[in-house]
Amino acid sequence: MPIEGVPTGPRAIRWIPTLPHTLLWVEALDGGDPKRRAEHRDKVVTWAMSGPIFPVDLMKLEHRFAGINFFPSDNRMLISDYDRERKWSRSFVASTTPYLGGESKLLFDRSAQDRYGDPGTPLTRSLPSGHRVLRTADVAGDAIWLSGSGASPKGDRPFLDKYNVKTEKSERVFQCDEGVYEDVVAVLNSVGTKLLVRRESPTEPPNFYYRDANHQKKLTDNPDPPAPRAAEGQERTL
Repeated sequence: MPIEGVPTGPRAIRWIPTLPHTLLWVEALDGGDPKRRAEHRDKVVTWAMSGPIFPVDLMKLEHRFAGINFFPSDNRMLISDYDRERKWSRSFVASTTPYLGGESKLLFDRSAQDRYGDPGTPLTRSLPSGHRVLRTADVAGDAIWLSGSGASPKGDRPFLDKYNVKTEKSERVFQCDEGVYEDVVAVLNSVGTKLLVRRESPTEPPNFYYRDANHQKKLTDNPDPPAPRAAEGQERTL
């Protein structure tokens, strides 16, 4: 295998969780060699066990395949590629069924080193089958949740956004306040008004909180592990 390359042949093989007995995988079009010139580096292939007796090319990626998530409905996927030379990342919405046609839609096109402009990582949920799909935030299934570290000149301020893949508009649902560090552990309802967050500060050890539009409630009471503890009947000394 070439240095910093990938193996030839099928890789990243998985079932498509929203289609019956349908496989999806990725194959290199450049021999797996990142230094070889190629119009496309990877292709995505699908094969329905009840369909044709041969696999079908779903789409070609200009750069190296970098990850995939499936929508829970409408046979769509969120797929990413990565340009090794430019350290550039792109994400698309595309169909998981080649017979339906339709062009892929570019959503994010950005430097992987731009932490300030990071749109966040999609949240997922488990299906009864055990497969994971994107956690959507509306009935139509067009809005997804994006959770990010919120890097800024004043430090990280984690956030949660509701992002619509059709309108490409983002709504900020939560962002950590200054002076504390809070990140979203779980979204507890479909509209994002009820959250489970993990909170800590220079004077507070990490604990979990329930938050909604009106109030917050502390759920755990973890002590500070480095703090010395006095023996029973003795006064604590520093």
